[in-house]
Amino acid sequence: MFKINYRIVDDFDLIINNDKKTFDEDPEIEGFFQLKFDNNIEGYYHDKELSNGEEGLELLINWFDLLLEVSENLKINNYVAFQIPEIHNRWIELSLLNENINASLIKDKEEKEIRPIIINTPPKMLEYLNWKNIKILKKDFFEEVAENVKLFVQDLVKLNNKLENSKVLISFLNRAHDLTDNV
Repeated sequence: MFKINYRIVDDFDLIINNDKKTFDEDPEIEGFFQLKFDNNIEGYYHDKELSNGEEGLELLINWFDLLLEVSENLKINNYVAFQIPEIHNRWIELSLLNENINASLIKDKEEKEIRPIIINTPPKMLEYLNWKNIKILKKDFFEEVAENVKLFVQDLVKLNNKLENSKVLISFLNRAHDLTDNV
């Protein structure tokens, strides 16, 4: 099972009063973001009332853009690993085998200073961490990413309908639609 949980936790007045041009130039929306692979959790999320001063620490636009890019890579590659944002040397590895994805949490033992956030070949010296080979149907992975991207866009447009024609959000919707075509 693969599940995405997110929650917008930001200055809602800024979102509500933002215009399309400003948003497209600097589309930062903060919140909680969590990936679940069976019972293995990466990230932080809750849907309870926020504590006084509690803030979202994840940039949701970056997360959704990353997952779209990872999914697009999985359509043409049998191996994709991506670095978990803001966490040093912690990667999620996705290996495609027929219609299944095997997901694992890994560490690159080489610890190169500069490395792309997404790679298509396994690191030479990788170490498996807490969990390994969680099976996910490729179709379910793509649908979960696409569905959550669409929900995120809807949530933002509900907060501020001026963002509906934002280049960033239109691109997200187009990419999410392309993900579920011919899966």
